[in-house]
Amino acid sequence: MLSRAWRRLATELRRLGLSPSQAASAVGLFILASATARQLVRLAPKPPAVISLSATLRLLREQRVQELVYTDGGQMLLRLKSNKAVDSKESLGAVYKTMLVPGSEAAVFHLADKTSVPSFRYMPAAKGVSQLVSVALPLVFLYFWYRATKSLISREDKNSLPQASRRPRESTTFADVVGKCKVELAEIVDFLNRPQKYREAGARLPRGALLVGPSGTGKTLLARAVAGEANCHFLTASASEFVEVYVGRGAARVRELFRQAREMTPVVLFIDELDALGSRSRGNDGRGTNEEYVQTLNQLLTELDGFHGHSDGVVVLAATNRHEAIDPSLLRPGRFDRHIFVELPDEEERLEILRIHTSRARMAADPEAGVLQHIASAAQGFSGAELANVVNEAVFLALRARRSRATLEDFTHALERARLTRQRAQGVAAAQSSAAGLSRAILRAWPTAAAA
Repeated sequence: MLSRAWRRLATELRRLGLSPSQAASAVGLFILASATARQLVRLAPKPPAVISLSATLRLLREQRVQELVYTDGGQMLLRLKSNKAVDSKESLGAVYKTMLVPGSEAAVFHLADKTSVPSFRYMPAAKGVSQLVSVALPLVFLYFWYRATKSLISREDKNSLPQASRRPRESTTFADVVGKCKVELAEIVDFLNRPQKYREAGARLPRGALLVGPSGTGKTLLARAVAGEANCHFLTASASEFVEVYVGRGAARVRELFRQAREMTPVVLFIDELDALGSRSRGNDGRGTNEEYVQTLNQLLTELDGFHGHSDGVVVLAATNRHEAIDPSLLRPGRFDRHIFVELPDEEERLEILRIHTSRARMAADPEAGVLQHIASAAQGFSGAELANVVNEAVFLALRARRSRATLEDFTHALERARLTRQRAQGVAAAQSSAAGLSRAILRAWPTAAAA
């Protein structure tokens, strides 16, 4: 348990740019400073007890005062000849303090001279350097604390900001993507390649598009394919990364992201999980608890409107699987001009997806002989990510059985496992029965297809 906690702490320190030795030094310095401060407080002299003016006059008459010190502001300090307390309530020590009543100074000074106080002197109040030190020390501490906190925040922001793709061209293209939505995205690619064509026609250049669809349908892959087809840079970020504990940090991250995008046009800026930031249900509770969220959303709207610089050549693609939850201010034309709905693939598209993913897998039979067709038919309702997982699982099953090539049986078992996972919420027995029936149906249909 301790080793796991230490590894987690070391990972967090590396994310902040601190080594374990630096963190240990900082903790040790803090402990040393705390111990020193407590020791100084313990050893500091106790403040003198405050007594009344009448008690002061009585001590002078009884000639019990060894030293009398008068300071500015009508204060007077008395040190007695012995450590005997004045009374039971004033037993903090042999030094006492009293406040003179305005106009009583002459009478007190006369009594002190009459009773022959051994030491009677005037001490001006602390001024100059001593006062400056007492005020400056807390300010210096606050300054260094502020600098340290700001350094940690800026270092965290620097490490968490999205970075541009270092490759001159994104390797993913439309050849790696299956779906009818490629037609709508092709126009965005054409705009990035030939923006002058649209300006001359008087068309308003698109700000961006919102990809809407279930998880695993390839929305991120589509965004990368657009950047690859347009031969431009690709910036990516998740909307959940923008909202932070510190108020204003999310808005700063949005500004920095769009500043990077404007410096490297043409560029595709992809924001995943847009509903994490643009949800209409947040920021409307009227209690001020979502101030950071509201500031970040407003900054995103400002950047999409192009108020902070020329944004031609910056196409913003965002993805969400909760279209109904997004704030209407984000959905209006001029921000996300197009809403592209990415649906689950049909049988023909599932077959194409399987062909793409099996092109890198070694199969025992020719993929065109009917194996992929039967898998595509049986995988109704599967997303592209689930189909890719089926192919990968089939290869693992083949390697587990020490076969160099995946067979129909491997694909069938992989599909069974995927379907069991999908149907587990409906009951284990029903899921097992459905998967067993699916396996028998594929294996019965396979010889007929192979003979044909």
